[in-house]
Amino acid sequence: ADPDSLFGVQGCSTDPTFPFNLPLAEWAPEWFKPTGDCGYDAPIVPDGVTLSSVQQWFVDLYQQSEGWYLLPPWHFMNMAQACMLAFGLCLILLLVMSGAWALKLARGK
Repeated sequence: ADPDSLFGVQGCSTDPTFPFNLPLAEWAPEWFKPTGDCGYDAPIVPDGVTLSSVQQWFVDLYQQSEGWYLLPPWHFMNMAQACMLAFGLCLILLLVMSGAWALKLARGK
């Protein structure tokens, strides 16, 4: 089984498909229209753009690692995996807080 298939990385299309077949790329193209190279997540700076030294350092870091990684030198965790981890941690925190709130309500009666 392909570990990236969890994140929908089976292939690319120039015509995006959204849940419920909503034409989001037509309604709000500045947000949803696909641009760039498919499957390539390293930064591409447009011609004529001047970057600060900090911005250039980050661009070089991710271009040298050939993509976005949480820890670029070691190619550890891509963007989708990092987002899934962040979502999972937030969900766990929300469940703990909800449990504490419910426990407080139960003890208060």
